[in-house]
Amino acid sequence: MNLRNPRVGIWAIWGMVAAYAFVQTISWAISGGIPRRPLVLVQVVGAWVIMLILGVVSLFVFSSSGAALTGPLALVAGLARCVGGLFLTSLVLMVIAYLLSSFAQSLRN
Repeated sequence: MNLRNPRVGIWAIWGMVAAYAFVQTISWAISGGIPRRPLVLVQVVGAWVIMLILGVVSLFVFSSSGAALTGPLALVAGLARCVGGLFLTSLVLMVIAYLLSSFAQSLRN
């Protein structure tokens, strides 16, 4: 597996989204169903919208970072795109961590 391939990053991000969906489904099944309180539903729907938007944006960033680099300016531009992709990946991970912590807190209540 070539870790520099942009598809690896794309699969990693969407794999994390799928893993979170799986964990959320299992935890809801164990706790007795989907929470029906309005504020919890707003939080869950909002979090999923943000997570999917970040996933789509990172898809475009990773897809565009696979272009061939030629010359020093193109190298700098490519590095900037890679840093942007890492930043988005970091944002996705922070959102997932926040969702997991808020979801665990809602299970305790």
